[in-house]
Formats: sequence, C-alpha cells, structure tokens
Amino acid sequence: MMPKTHLEFYDAHGISPVHYVVGDTQQHFERRASLYRSLGVIPLSCRGARVLEVAVGSGQNSLYVASLMPESLTLVEPNPTAIREIRELYANTKVPHTKPLLVEMTLQDYMPEHPFDIVLCENWLGRVPHERALLRKLAGFLAPQGVMVVTTLTPTGFLPNLIRRALSVRYCDPRLPFADRTEQLVTMFAPHLATMSAMTRSATDWVQDNMMNPAYFDICLTIPDVLQEVGNGLNALGTNPSFSTDWRWFKALFGEGREFNRHMIGAYQAELHNFFDYQLEFSQPDVELNCAIETSCLVFLDAVRDYESAALAGVNLTECFSEVIACLTNIIRQLKDFPEQVKAGLEAGLKLLSDEERDLQKVATDSPFSRLFGRETVYLSLIADVTPARFDARG
Repeated sequence: MMPKTHLEFYDAHGISPVHYVVGDTQQHFERRASLYRSLGVIPLSCRGARVLEVAVGSGQNSLYVASLMPESLTLVEPNPTAIREIRELYANTKVPHTKPLLVEMTLQDYMPEHPFDIVLCENWLGRVPHERALLRKLAGFLAPQGVMVVTTLTPTGFLPNLIRRALSVRYCDPRLPFADRTEQLVTMFAPHLATMSAMTRSATDWVQDNMMNPAYFDICLTIPDVLQEVGNGLNALGTNPSFSTDWRWFKALFGEGREFNRHMIGAYQAELHNFFDYQLEFSQPDVELNCAIETSCLVFLDAVRDYESAALAGVNLTECFSEVIACLTNIIRQLKDFPEQVKAGLEAGLKLLSDEERDLQKVATDSPFSRLFGRETVYLSLIADVTPARFDARG
C-alpha cells in the first residue's frame, strides 16, 4: 500500500528529510531569532514559559527555544528516525538549555495535562480535513493569551515547486526504486537549489520531502484557511515574511473593531502576487485578479496530483498531462501584466514540461526557471483570547 501521510512516507523509507545543514550554531540561532522576532515572539516570551513543539523533525529548531530557558519544553514526535536524531542532538550539544521532554507519539494520540504558553508546529499540518482538525486541537492546548506559531503555504508561492513536481513525473518515472529516483531528481534540481545562497537543506532531503513525498500536495494550508479554523478564539499576530501593515489608530481597536483576522486576510490577498518569486517585490493593485490567480494555482495543484497518480497507475497519462499544460498555460496568460522575470521563469518551466526529449540535464541547466522559487512557506503567529481558547482539545 502506498504511503499517504508524512509519517507513513518517512517510516516506509527510514528517513527524516528535514535536517538543516547548520554549520555555525550561532548563525542558526540568529536565523531563528529573526524569524520569531517578526512573529512577535521575542526571547523573553520563551523564558520561564511552558512550550510545546509538535512534529519536531531533527530537533535543530527546538534547540534554539531550549536555549532560551523555558520552564518546560515538550517535544511531540512519532518518527523513530527523528527521535534518534533529537536524542543525539541534545546529548552532544554544548549549548546551555532546558532539557526537553520527548513524547514519542502522534498528535492524534497526545493529550497534555496542562495548557501551554507557546505552541509551535512547522511544515506539517495541511488542508486535508483530519489535519485541520489537528490544527483546532493544537489551538485548544493554548493558555489564555498564549501564542501559537504554524506554517502556511501560499498557492502562488507554491507554483514554481509544483512545476518542479510535474517535471519530476515527466522526466523521472515515479515507479522507479526510491534510491534511483532520488539520485535522478537530485541531478535535476540540485543546481536549482544552489541558486539560493541561504539554502540550509541538502538536495537529497529536499527532493525526498518535496518531489517524492505524497503528502506534499496536501500542505497547501493558506492563512485564510487557518483563520477559518481557529479564528474564533485566536487573533493573527505576525507573519514571516512580513507583509501586513496596519495603519489603524490603536484607540479604535477594541471590541468588534479589532478585526485583526479580517485585516490579515485583506493584506494577504492584496500581496498574493508578491509570493511568486522570492527575489521580487512589485505593485499589483488588482486584488480580484490576485484571488483569481490563486484559484488557478490550486487547480494546477490538483492537476499535478492527478498526473502523478496517473503515472503511478499507468492510466490516463496523456489526458492528465494535457490538463497540467492547459492549467499552467492559463496561469501564464493571467500574468500578462506581471514583471517579465516572473513570466519568463514560468514560461521556461512550461517549455521544459513540453520538451519531448526529457533530458535531465536540460532541467538542471541554468535558466529563468532554475532560479525561480516562490515565497512558498509563510509563518503565522496567533494569540489566544484573554479567556481560554474555545476549542475541543480532543480534536
């Protein structure tokens, strides 16, 4: 049976492909501090706090939080490979820290004895119903005025890597043995990753988690999705990248006039065009067009998923591939007034998809597409109401 979830995929292949190539611990800590700063979580927020992190992966990010000396740090992680890495990390570190409590179980099975001041969950929960339920469960773990940090994905920022996922199917049969396919995909995409100077994941980990993991299609949980699920008890606090500017007078921000979540959604929709390319920022005042393009990107996501499923099953491949091409062509048409840099990258991706030779080296070669990566992952922090969050912690 084919794995469907992150955990099933990781377990099936004995991997935990979320390890950072950190090098200098101080630099890693500075990156994490910069991230949390933009989210309104300063170091003093963690000191003496009760902190929970779920889906911890390698544990490298949790070490920064542990170094801030929280009262307690609970790490919930079910992957045996990740658990081994977390134990090794904390056993070998020389950084003064609060010793974490490692809970070896899924969030589905976890039920804490007390609420937490800070809840962290990165790069896991997506848009499928059972994961949305887990998001609500996490929110229920927060103490009054506690802060939750989760990651979201923008469909427009997701687009370049969805094209890479389609190229992975087109150029590299998804039925190949795991190790062989990993090697071929690294050949294709390692040069792309090398164009990002701040990249901290190995090409192998990246292709396994993004180009091969079946759960990758489900991680497109948007900021409006999150606020729809938990906005009844939590208010948007900050994001990274930061894109929401609030010019409202603080004296007017009380009662129903606060509307932090509505304001965040409006800012998100107004900036959707700026997620296509992480190197680019430009003005595009047509919010209605932004929302239409976002919808088209979600249609493209489903088309790429169907194409991969067809390749695995060996049926309807031509029909599904034609739909991928049609969807991407439609998106490019919608971007006719966008900067040439964005359009050139997407057009180069479309050309590679349409190429009958399917030469891996052509994908690897420098091009406008090889340098195109979106602002895919957007961190979102939320603060709980003064009264306890109104969620059923049982999910």
